[in-house]
Amino acid sequence: MGEGNFQWLGISAVVAVLTLIINFIVKWYDNKIKKIEQVQMMVAEYLTKITSSLTDTYNRAIEPNSIDALNRSNDSNMKVNLLYNEISFQVKNIPNGKEVGNEVDKMQSRYLKNNGEIRSFMNGGITDNKRAMKFKEIMNEEYGEIDKTIKKISSLM
Repeated sequence: MGEGNFQWLGISAVVAVLTLIINFIVKWYDNKIKKIEQVQMMVAEYLTKITSSLTDTYNRAIEPNSIDALNRSNDSNMKVNLLYNEISFQVKNIPNGKEVGNEVDKMQSRYLKNNGEIRSFMNGGITDNKRAMKFKEIMNEEYGEIDKTIKKISSLM
């Protein structure tokens, strides 16, 4: 009878160790999911801030020859670039993070390209209909691309 008790003790010890291991794995996985959810929420928040900064920049572009508008736009541009950089850094540790980071990098490159054109409007103001139409085209392209990118990023996460 003594041997049977030792077997039960051995089985109990194995069950206890397995329970600890399973609890550890569940906790680790739960923390990993929470981290992914935090990054997803941060990306969504930052993309919203980027869109808001772009709107701010575009609204300032139609203030003709305003040094103040140009300075405030510089602040917006710095914020947008910092947000893009932060997203690229944060998404590296989540599933599909590399693909999300690539999409964000493409979005940032396009923003920097279009930003030069936007700044020329801010320096010269929108003085005629042709410039106004070109500005509207740039603006719509940027918002359209951001929308597509946000949808693609959402599908990746």
